[in-house]
Formats: sequence, structure tokens, C-alpha cells
Amino acid sequence: MTDALKLVWADRVFFQGVAEKILALSSRAAAGHFLGETWMARALENLRVSVRVVELPPDLAVRVEEAQKRQARGNR
Repeated sequence: MTDALKLVWADRVFFQGVAEKILALSSRAAAGHFLGETWMARALENLRVSVRVVELPPDLAVRVEEAQKRQARGNR
């Protein structure tokens, strides 16, 4: 939701509310809260933020997952 809010803010500040806003996620699991009948999905729809799932090639998905684990360890 933080990234979606950044998109909405940037659109309003820099593009006067006319830019297409797309929140792209790399898996259905990651996108789950933003799809369907959740309050987050409804909020994004109201803010005109599209949610798209972009499946990554398996080798790239592994590299992203490894990077996320490293980042999580660094935030402790």
C-alpha cells in the first residue's frame, strides 16, 4: 500500500492526476491482498491504481527471493 500511495502522490504532484498507475507484483501470493474483495483492492480501485501480476522467469524469481531475504536480515 505504501508503494501505491507513492504512485498516487507522484501522479497528483507531477502529472496532475492523468498518469496511469500500475502496481506490479511478481507473484499471485504477493498480490493477494490487492486483488479480489479486500479493502485494499477496493481502495486501489478507487484511487485508480491497477494491480498486475508479472510472473518472473524461475531463475530471476530465485534471485529476487534471495535479495529479499538479505534485505530482511538487514532490517533486524
